[in-house]
Amino acid sequence: MMNGKYKALIYDRFTDAIDKYSLINNGDRVAVCISGGKDSMLLALFFMEYSSVQNEAAFNSATLLQHFGVYDAVKALKVYCSLEM
Repeated sequence: MMNGKYKALIYDRFTDAIDKYSLINNGDRVAVCISGGKDSMLLALFFMEYSSVQNEAAFNSATLLQHFGVYDAVKALKVYCSLEM
């Protein structure tokens, strides 16, 4: 999904931090809320890439697109967290 110098500079630091600090453990759920800004879009892309190369049973991720006044991201997050894995 990603290639080139940006992956080496940014994505590898992202995965190194996850591994070094054990930020995601087996059975964890990760929710990424996207506001549409560059930082949240990149974070969502990183989690999509990271989850595609990991064992599917290791963790579960969801992306929530935030539309102010239209979509209740907090309600969706509560539903996501209550689901059985």
